Amino acid sequence: MKNERNSNKYLNVAITTSLLLTLNACDTSTLNKADSTEVPFIPLNDTGVTFFIDDTNSNGKPLIYTSTPDKFPNSQTINSTSEPSNFPGQDGTYGRDTQEFNDFNGNAGFSLTKLDKVSGAVLNDDAVTYGCVADNVTGLTWEHKIKTSDLENELHAAHAKYTWYDPNPSTNGGDSGLADTSLCQDAAVVGNTLEFIQDVNQEKLCGFDDWRLPTVEEIRSIIDYQADASETNLMLDPNFFPYAALTAHRWTSQSLGTDSTIAFGFHMHDGFVQYHTKYCTSGQSNYHNGIMLVRGPN
Repeated sequence: MKNERNSNKYLNVAITTSLLLTLNACDTSTLNKADSTEVPFIPLNDTGVTFFIDDTNSNGKPLIYTSTPDKFPNSQTINSTSEPSNFPGQDGTYGRDTQEFNDFNGNAGFSLTKLDKVSGAVLNDDAVTYGCVADNVTGLTWEHKIKTSDLENELHAAHAKYTWYDPNPSTNGGDSGLADTSLCQDAAVVGNTLEFIQDVNQEKLCGFDDWRLPTVEEIRSIIDYQADASETNLMLDPNFFPYAALTAHRWTSQSLGTDSTIAFGFHMHDGFVQYHTKYCTSGQSNYHNGIMLVRGPN
């Protein structure tokens, strides 16, 4: 089942454009209109896809043309940078990934910068201690998560979870969600989204106090669809987001237009948009997501 899932991922990515990936992954008609009209325009990252795929399969595995076959150990690969002539127009032929290809500050066309946790000063790409990651293409800045078991004392703990809560009727889609987390039967749930946002802004992470939940498209903008995602590795650059896999499901700021008790989340193992209830009841423990805050663009 796992190989079949990976094969489908490669096939979907290789033969579609970034626009089609966006449209297929989420029915935008279900987004809350009030929320979607407030989404700022940002430049787009490319998908991270630089390989090509043939329509010939061997043992149910995709035949992949790539200059980095080691990235696809579970697939049949051909060491090549050329698109097969019988399957033209693939994603790997187009976009920033083909024009700005380098890996020193992010895979393929991604361009990322580590920032100091207190001052926001630019750090070296190999820095181990940092507070934020700036996306030089979109202008967005992302919170960096810390690997720790101390959920009470480490604000940015990677595997901490939260219930969705926003009491502002102009941004909550018609339902504020759950502020009181006492009913949640999950030891990793440490609070609600509003409390976390307020705490991070009070802290002035990387010198900023305008942190917020990302929109669906903002969190999708840092997804690398060529990443070899697994249970221990997400579709993010591990050199800049090394502990993101500890909580794969992330909340977004947007509510489902047809049911305001549900908010959109993002599954960062496979790059798919999902939606979960804002609430939890006794005995439920699977409707809590992690958070990776964002600010900007600027």
